[in-house]
Amino acid sequence: AAGLVGIGSSTPTSQFHVIGAMRGSTTLTLDAMTIGSVPFISTSGLFAQDNSNLFWDATNKWLGINMANPSKPLSVTGDVSFKAPSGAAGCSLIMDSGAAPTGGDLKINLYNSVNVAGSDSWINQEVTGASAGDAYTTYKVTTNVYYVGVDNSVSDNFVIGVGATPGAGDAITITTAGIVTIPTLVTGVSSVFGRTGAVVAATNDYTWAQVNKAT
Repeated sequence: AAGLVGIGSSTPTSQFHVIGAMRGSTTLTLDAMTIGSVPFISTSGLFAQDNSNLFWDATNKWLGINMANPSKPLSVTGDVSFKAPSGAAGCSLIMDSGAAPTGGDLKINLYNSVNVAGSDSWINQEVTGASAGDAYTTYKVTTNVYYVGVDNSVSDNFVIGVGATPGAGDAITITTAGIVTIPTLVTGVSSVFGRTGAVVAATNDYTWAQVNKAT
């Protein structure tokens, strides 16, 4: 046809019609594409773009999925699904702070469908601090904040308490030896128990029978 060029084809259907492999050593410019476009092949087999749902911020090296204004290396609006490969035992989501043991933080923030960061209710999972770091979960409802996790700064004790971080207000402590401490069980008196409930000898400690009012 007039005005059409065919390579590998004697019946070109477009201005430049190639059947076979192509190779280029310089820049390919697509005038119809806008800055930030992530080209893909559409259902009609043509190059396409959808910047409001798939956008690459070349300045910051951030990718936005279902959004056009990513604020992190990977920013997603909507649900994310992870599925194990066929035949695999499971599927892992691994997040690494990328820092050597110098205090890099790793956080997971969970809010309900109407909350945003800073709202009244949330769950926060975090690994933070020097060396191995503290690993804990924080729960908040209105102004009440509680934590449960491992306090690396105090011999890796497992703690439950009131406050934003382990050590802020420990209410129950379990040591790596399996000893349970309830420092506020009786005001001003520390109570310590072994893993089977037997009292660990110390001044002013209580036996399990004294604490468990059901016995």
